Amino acid sequence: MQLVHDVRGVSKLVLILLLLIDFVLGAILSYIWTMGFYAPQEFHLPKQANITIENVEFFAQNASFFDLTVLNPSYSNSSIKITKIAARTTDDNRVHVINVSSPPLPHTLERSASQTFRCNWNWANYTGIKLPYTTAPVEILVFIEDGSGATFQDLRPVVNLLISEVNFNSSLSLTYFNVTVQNLESSATYVNITSISLDVANITRDMVTPSLPFGLAPGDPPATFRVSWNWTDFQGKEVTIGLRTLQGYLASSRRLTLSRPVSLEITDVLFGPSNTSRFSVTVRNNETSPGFVSVNEIFLTMENGTTVKVLDVSPPHVLQPNASASFIGVWDWTHYRNQTVIVTVNTVQGFSVSSSPQITPPPIILEIIAVDFNPINTTSFNVTVVNTPFSLRAANITRITITLQNGTVIEISSVEPSLPRELALYESVVFTCVFEWVNYSGMDATVTAYTVEGFKAAFTVEIPTP
Repeated sequence: MQLVHDVRGVSKLVLILLLLIDFVLGAILSYIWTMGFYAPQEFHLPKQANITIENVEFFAQNASFFDLTVLNPSYSNSSIKITKIAARTTDDNRVHVINVSSPPLPHTLERSASQTFRCNWNWANYTGIKLPYTTAPVEILVFIEDGSGATFQDLRPVVNLLISEVNFNSSLSLTYFNVTVQNLESSATYVNITSISLDVANITRDMVTPSLPFGLAPGDPPATFRVSWNWTDFQGKEVTIGLRTLQGYLASSRRLTLSRPVSLEITDVLFGPSNTSRFSVTVRNNETSPGFVSVNEIFLTMENGTTVKVLDVSPPHVLQPNASASFIGVWDWTHYRNQTVIVTVNTVQGFSVSSSPQITPPPIILEIIAVDFNPINTTSFNVTVVNTPFSLRAANITRITITLQNGTVIEISSVEPSLPRELALYESVVFTCVFEWVNYSGMDATVTAYTVEGFKAAFTVEIPTP
């Protein structure tokens, strides 16, 4: 019985060994069969040089370059020469050739070797940002000499930096504007704003508040910058605002049309002879103006160029479009008679408007207080002339004329009392003027009395019908 047990144990062991040998032989035969199908004589390796892109890396904190790692596989049949690297932005299908790299191109790569190239290309302008703030991939292209190149697609970091508001408000000022900037929460990194620019003027850092550079992290509250720039001459024109960051990212506003010019005018300047210590100015903000103005100062410029501030308006007077306001300028013009002055009105917003040249009242102020035509006597009329209390001295009357409504001027040659005739201050006199007026009945006529210096007073009356 013991022998039977030993024989059975040996038989099982032999059977196991036979099965193992059969399995190994089967695997070998299967391998030989498979390889014989694909390579009856040898392995079918590529006949031309080949290349593989192992990695492309964009750095969110510097948009001026990217890193590209290239491998010449061990199964390649030779070394390769890389001749060109390019990037294709898939959102606009543009190919951007990399002109500067480190190491420079062309570059030879031996079998089984890899090389990382730093490729200089500012991709911040090609982030492919489209609503809702996503990015299209970029395709990296590597070209080699006498072989097959390689391509690789990757997503660049998205920095959603926006100029969300630009405010040119002529009702606030013409000497600055505000720019509001946002770095959206979806941005890949923080940015440092280094400059704000205009396409029509040079903006320097010292013109911007708060000072630059200015850090803005993703999701930070919007930052508003005040840019000191006098845009008076650009009212109604188009401008574009841009900004740049230390990381190379850019942002720009849409094309903006600045508010149209304020239409401000001085409609009246009055020097009243009854009070030579003051004068009045009337200012109008026309209905075409884009907004209100705040009048805060009034100046007067004399013939010799001297400028005098005649009024501080405190608080400033708000003048809405299609509205007028009168102001009193304090200036003693008693001895500044018959002289030219220009009145200038300034506003808080930086608007300024000047009057046309104005002439102050003369040193002799005459007044004709009556012109009488007597129906019984059609050969003469009477004129009553006064040297008013507002004159500085006596008046010497030398001429009297009558101007008909058709423009005809008639010199009165016969006057009683005779001319010239001096009038002291406050004195009045009635002149009888010889003139056959019946032929002009029903016509308007202006009677004018002149002094030797040319100062005058006038009175208009309708010539009666006798």
